[in-house]
Amino acid sequence: MIYSTILLAAEAAAEGGKGGLFDIDATLPIMAIQFLVLVAVLNALFYKPIGKAIDDRDALIRSNQAEAKERLSKAEAMANSMSKTWLILVVKLKR
Repeated sequence: MIYSTILLAAEAAAEGGKGGLFDIDATLPIMAIQFLVLVAVLNALFYKPIGKAIDDRDALIRSNQAEAKERLSKAEAMANSMSKTWLILVVKLKR
């Protein structure tokens, strides 16, 4: 088993070093083009719809927060008004 591995390594070295880790031939540009196509397809089919959904959700949350703050301020104003009304009523009743 070890001898066959050594034989294969010797044959590969005798071929002149073809098939190394970074051979610059037609494979490298083809792989780069495939990667760019994959990125474009994923962007069009996956990332843009997900990004739009996230942006829509963010807008909804922000509008709900603004509405909640507005309602809270109205409720506080009503509570202050009612407390003043109750205070005036209590003062009148004590007289």
